[in-house]
Amino acid sequence: MNGEIKNGTGNEYSTAKTAGTNIAGGPYIGGNFWGKPDGTGFSDTATDADGDGTADIAYVFEKSTYADSFPLVSTTGKSTEESVALLPEAKFESNNTGGPALL
Repeated sequence: MNGEIKNGTGNEYSTAKTAGTNIAGGPYIGGNFWGKPDGTGFSDTATDADGDGTADIAYVFEKSTYADSFPLVSTTGKSTEESVALLPEAKFESNNTGGPALL
């Protein structure tokens, strides 16, 4: 997949669905997140009726014939239980109980 946008020519913006947690917390690895810092981007506001972590419609590039048919959606705005269930959970242990201050 080419990461550089060239005015809508010669780029691929979609990937195949692959099981696993994506960067937005959804159930499939891959796809693109079309968000904005203020929460008004396509991926921030798009609907996901079937809960597969992708928008119900494609993200269409402004002034281009290209679209992303696998745009991710935000997991925020869902119930707390749903959002927490999708977030990664760190699990680690240590048997060191003493040492220098930075330990």
